Amino acid sequence: MATGGLRRAARMLAPSRAGEWWEYKLLPILAIFYATAWLLELPPLAWLLGALQLLGAIIPGAIFVSVINDLTDREDDRIAGKPNRMARVSPLARVLLVAIPVAIGIVWCVAWRDRPVLLFPYLAAWLAFTLYSVPPIRLKYRGWAGALCDAGGAHLFPALLAMAIAAGDRTLPMVWAIAVGVTAFAYGLRGILLHQLGDRDNDRLVGARTLAVRLSPSTLAGLARWLIFPAEAIAIAFLLAMLGTPLAWLALGLYMLSVVQRVAIWKMHAILVAPAQRALILMAEYYAAWLPLALLLSLALREPVAGLAAIAIHLAIFPVTVWRTAKDFARVERTQFRLLLSLARR
Repeated sequence: MATGGLRRAARMLAPSRAGEWWEYKLLPILAIFYATAWLLELPPLAWLLGALQLLGAIIPGAIFVSVINDLTDREDDRIAGKPNRMARVSPLARVLLVAIPVAIGIVWCVAWRDRPVLLFPYLAAWLAFTLYSVPPIRLKYRGWAGALCDAGGAHLFPALLAMAIAAGDRTLPMVWAIAVGVTAFAYGLRGILLHQLGDRDNDRLVGARTLAVRLSPSTLAGLARWLIFPAEAIAIAFLLAMLGTPLAWLALGLYMLSVVQRVAIWKMHAILVAPAQRALILMAEYYAAWLPLALLLSLALREPVAGLAAIAIHLAIFPVTVWRTAKDFARVERTQFRLLLSLARR
């Protein structure tokens, strides 16, 4: 009986596309929380409770945006010949998939009604999700407005929320808040441009005026190369410098080494926004795997028992990205060693 209930629940939740965003979207936001908690030297229990509060708040929003985006894309996907997960979902299931996350979001809004530093970024994220997808406004098809809206809703506002939850009643340095905002917004902007460029042909087919349709791929690639990514790189450098933990820099060095090796040995393409075969999105793996683990290891060095427990909990909730990253790093290092050994024997 219980197994049948779990299967029915899994089938109902499938249209939320959780497998597509669970680690990809949540981990960079969690990394901001970890970084702020480390900066403020929060006790381990505050790390745990704050992380659970953050995930409990942003997961309903992530489900909402996935469902509402598919619901409002059904006709365009039909014309373009693309599959749409909401096409075969019953009307009742559609209502529940929208209503339940919204209800949970309202609960958080009520809980934070006297804490504007939490309420404002949380409401801003929900508003951005709605304006991006829902007609008649539907900013998704309105050029720059859509791209900026998505970057704000998916990354900027959740990052500000993560920072505010970690800070609590403490005051953060303004330069930290600015660096967090720039890093999250720039990375989010790169993410939506990559997505829109990947859908460019389908969007042109249905007459959707996304930013990637209005501007050429070369123009967007130039913006990413000369403006968006440099701003992101400067901001993350400020964050790492303020954190003061060598492990975050070591993780960045190992990550960049793995990027160079995968490009040179596996012939992968390190990209900013332009889709490519065998693509490796620059910095995505660092934000999702290397940086969170570096911060948790830093905590473990300061508080061994609590830090190791935090690492275990993190790996239990988010196993895929860390496992894949570790496996790829080990494989490329093994390949590099074999190549060097072969050259030495010659």
